Amino acid sequence: MAQAINVVYNTVLAEIPPQILQMAMYVANKHFRVCNNVQEFIMQKIIRERVLDDLNLTGGKFKKFVLKSEYHEKTTLDMQGWAGDDGGYDLYRIPPEVRDNLPMIHCLSVQFPYASSSVNGEGSLAVNNAGYDLISQSDQILNSYTLARPLNHPVGQVLSGDLLKLWPSQYGFTGFVVTVRLALDETFEQVQPSATEALAELVTLATKAWIYNNLIIDIDRAAMECGADIGKIKEEIENYRDANNMYKEAKPKWFAAQQLDSDMRQRLYQYSL
Repeated sequence: MAQAINVVYNTVLAEIPPQILQMAMYVANKHFRVCNNVQEFIMQKIIRERVLDDLNLTGGKFKKFVLKSEYHEKTTLDMQGWAGDDGGYDLYRIPPEVRDNLPMIHCLSVQFPYASSSVNGEGSLAVNNAGYDLISQSDQILNSYTLARPLNHPVGQVLSGDLLKLWPSQYGFTGFVVTVRLALDETFEQVQPSATEALAELVTLATKAWIYNNLIIDIDRAAMECGADIGKIKEEIENYRDANNMYKEAKPKWFAAQQLDSDMRQRLYQYSL
């Protein structure tokens, strides 16, 4: 399967004339930093400085892992007036290998472990209420209306790329199953094949928007310095005037395509029960 970043590069090169890309790289090197080739220009000025930040508002793939006691961090006593001696919340520092060497974007859920058992062999509270079968799901739907037997999970919040906060304090360790969404890497290795085409369209539109904003005012000077024919190049760049608005309109297509991720479909199926 072709890597997503190669599909992105090929789409940009097919959509935008090479003379305009060379002129854009010339302007970028003149005012910003040195890019040695067009691919480096796309990576630095388009993907890293705009597209990646926009896409990481929702993040990439899901990651599910079990909290371990060695991840726990000591907290301050800023809420000791009503809490115990741990600040009213728990902090866990998640190692890089657990989160696939990628920053965490946000926490989707904190659930009781899939299974545990008591000494006499009976299922514990975690098993009886984990909600991973149809009967448990139906039971939780009923409880959500009656509140007869509520099951309170802690609320998870990502404070930084590797730091997870659970509130309130649990006053005792539980190996919760945590589901987070990870950031995308700059080569988009986690992007689903179904979303690759939408990703390539986004990067192409972002490139056109950058070219229009940075070249349209000084197009005459830039064309002269690059030794290019001003007429056709200016006409082509003027066609990019709506690229920024088209980029904004294309983002929902990307978000929709990412929902075809198998983990996301599984979560949507559970919500539809």
